[in-house]
Formats: sequence, structure tokens, C-alpha cells
Amino acid sequence: MSSSESFYNDLSQSYSSVSKTRTNYLTSVDKIISSKLTHLKNEKLLDLGSGDGLRIQKIISGFEIEITAVENSSEMCNQLRTNKAIAHVCESDIVRFNVEPSAYNYVTALWNVFGHVEEIDAAFKKAYESLARGGIFIFDVNNPLNIGEYGIYSVIKNFFSFVFGVSEKKFKLVKGESETWVYFRPYWYYRKILKNAGFNDLSFLYLNYETGKMTTSINGQILITCVK
Repeated sequence: MSSSESFYNDLSQSYSSVSKTRTNYLTSVDKIISSKLTHLKNEKLLDLGSGDGLRIQKIISGFEIEITAVENSSEMCNQLRTNKAIAHVCESDIVRFNVEPSAYNYVTALWNVFGHVEEIDAAFKKAYESLARGGIFIFDVNNPLNIGEYGIYSVIKNFFSFVFGVSEKKFKLVKGESETWVYFRPYWYYRKILKNAGFNDLSFLYLNYETGKMTTSINGQILITCVK
């Protein structure tokens, strides 16, 4: 069992209450994603790192979209299987699941899913492969240069580490007796590996982690949208 799987198994029962601590931010991200959905019928969405599935269920409410959820936590998957809005549940990490090429109109990964993925290049290639032409890949990640959230001292250290050749930093996230690694990567590294995966149409937004309002690259978390 991977560290992230074990961590989110333990977190599964309190996941909804943890989400409430970031309601403004999560709601803003959800609205942006909803604005990119269309009313066409028979569209398909692949959600990577779905958690309990309640959030993606809320986002697609009112749309005729078939959801496939990928989640490596067995306890989270048990919850996903009881969610009637989720058409398919794949219990796997997001690098090694069997993808259906060009099958999806949208790929989402919500609330720093990729911050828990070491093989980020492979994950982005998998997302690219799964999208139909013109499909949208949208996800949010922690911003190591977010002064408002992490403080100026940490941001300065992060900035100089990245400038002088470090592509990512990592730390342990601990909750009770469980722990998992979390990766910090700058926006320009995400840009590079997304382009390497095949994405060229990229946009970056920054949202304040407390208020959810649009802000600058040094005061918000990163929301990235890519079009295949």
C-alpha cells in the first residue's frame, strides 16, 4: 500500500469536514470548471484522485456527463461505488490505471492531486492520452511561491531553490498516525512538463486559498487549464 493510499484511507471518514475548511477556494475552482462544461449530450469526464466523489458530483450537476473516477484509496472507492452520479470507479493510482485513449471530453484532478504524485510526467502523458481532440484538462495545485499561505521566508527559499536547479521540493504531510509525501513544484515546471506531454494551449490562474478570489502569482494557489 502506498503512503498516499494509506493516508487517504485514514482520512476517508473526515474528508468532507476537512473540505469545509477551504469552502471559498473550492467553490471558486468548482465554478470555473463548471463554466467550461457544455450542454452537449453523452460527454465523458475522467476525474483523477476523486476522493469521495461528492465534489465532482456537485460540479457536473445539471449536465449530462458520464463520470469515471480514478482513486487509489480503497476506503474512498467504497464511498464512490455508492454514489449514483459516478458511472465507473477505477481503484488505481493515476499513473498505472488502464486508460481508454481519446475517450474523454474532460479530465479533472481537484485540490492538489498532483502534489501527491511523484511520477508527474507519466501522469500528464496519461491525461493527454485519455483526452479527445479539443478536450480540456483542468487541475489545481499548491503554489510554493504563495506568500500569503506559506510566508515570505519560505517563499524566498523555495524561489532560490527552483532558480538554481531544483525542479521540485517535498515534505511529509502528517495526520494522526498516517503520513504521505507532498510535492512542491513551480508554475514554470508545470508548464514545461505539460508541453512535453503534448499540451500547448495552457492558461494559469491564481486563487487566494482563503477567499477564493483571483489574485497574483505570489498570493494564490495555481489553477491550470489545458486544451488538447
